[in-house]
Order: sequence, then C-alpha cells, then structure tokens
Amino acid sequence: MVELAVEQFRPIADFQGIAGGSAAESKPCLLFEGAEWEHSPDLQVLRSILIDFFQLRVVDAISSIGIEHVICFSTTGSRVYLRHYLVRLLKSAEGTSPHVQLNEMGPSLDLTLRRLQNAPPDLMKSAMKRPVAMASQPKKVKNIERSALHGRQGRLHVPRQDLGDLVTARFKAMDKKRMVGDSDDGGRKKSRTAEEE
Repeated sequence: MVELAVEQFRPIADFQGIAGGSAAESKPCLLFEGAEWEHSPDLQVLRSILIDFFQLRVVDAISSIGIEHVICFSTTGSRVYLRHYLVRLLKSAEGTSPHVQLNEMGPSLDLTLRRLQNAPPDLMKSAMKRPVAMASQPKKVKNIERSALHGRQGRLHVPRQDLGDLVTARFKAMDKKRMVGDSDDGGRKKSRTAEEE
C-alpha cells in the first residue's frame, strides 16, 4: 500500500492549446526519470504499482509510430512529478527517422510520498511468482515436431533389418521353379499335339 498526497493538480482542461489527443486503447510509454527510482526501496515499490496500473493489456511488440502519449514520472527526494505528454512525429532534417516532439496535454500532478506499507517477504515472493503456462504451450515430447503447415510430425528410429529373411506374399506366377518348368512343359505339349495330328 502506498499513500500519496496531491500537492498540485492541473486538469486536462487547462491545456487548451494542444490539438488532438490519444485513443482510449493506446498504450502509453512510461518514463521514470531520476536515480531515486533505482536506489530508494520505497520508490521501487511505487514504480512497480504504477507500472501495473498503467500497463493495460500485454502485447508482444509496439510500433514506434503507435506510441501516441508518454507518461513521465520524475522524482526529487520524496516528491513525484507526473506529467502527461502528447507525442508528435515531425519530419527530421536527416530524413532517417522522425523528429519527436512532446507537448504537455495533462493531467499534471505533484505528489508527495506519505505512507508506505510493504508486504511481508514470504507473501511478496508468492505474489511475484509467475505461473507456468501449461495450456498455451504443449508439453515437449521427444522426436515430435509441430508446425502450422504439416501439423504434428514424428520421427521414428528403426534398427537396420535383414531383408534376406523377409517373408512376403508369394504368387504361383512369380515362382522361379514354375516359370522354368512351364517353358519345358510347354514345349512337350506342343510336340505332343504335333504327334497327335
């Protein structure tokens, strides 16, 4: 639990000169400015809470063109300054990448850290533990591959076989002895038919 005192507040209505805005579902770029965010344990807890609060849904990647607004948290001592900026991408002189212009769009808050109640270490450890995503990824099975095109494919390792002892279906027409015998009998039959005539 973190308790913050609001010392100064400026609403969005005070920033009339800024034309446009950001979409409701656009993810903000969070900027934490100041060395105290890394060195102060109280501010590390506050940073974790602020990231969870402004994270929205989890995405794999964001295009640089898709960043429409920046929320900046700067700190000096126990004071935290929240500023909200609108991002404008302008044409740069070099032409390689756009020039980024930040215009303050509000709201603007000056906060003071009042009280902080940390969780017990064992409870914090169990809360920070990430569950293993078993449903999303199938269990790895040896010699089985999965692909979107071919589906599930398996690889079998079969030892070398002796094909000389392999028993196959035998047909009478394919028997070598019969084939040789038929030619001899055929000649005799022809001679017998010739004698009979």
